[in-house]
Amino acid sequence: MEKFKRIDLFGSVTLVIGISTLLLGVSLKTSEELAWANPIVWGLLVISIVSFVGFVLVEKHIAAEPILPMRLLKSRTPLAVAIANLYVTSFL
Repeated sequence: MEKFKRIDLFGSVTLVIGISTLLLGVSLKTSEELAWANPIVWGLLVISIVSFVGFVLVEKHIAAEPILPMRLLKSRTPLAVAIANLYVTSFL
């Protein structure tokens, strides 16, 4: 039972929502050939951004044992990898 108390539930939920909506928005744009101006694509991307901001706030202020420590979030490498992956999936 003690191990379940250590799980960062709020961080996990916000991270899953953020990644899922980002992937779904980009996937709908590319596979369904929806325009970037489509409200569904924009809505999913906005939800993703809000969820990622919520994830950072949860990890920084609420989580006793965060999934992703802030020192890793502040590093340039994960950001560069995320931007490269987004570019590859969206524009190629």
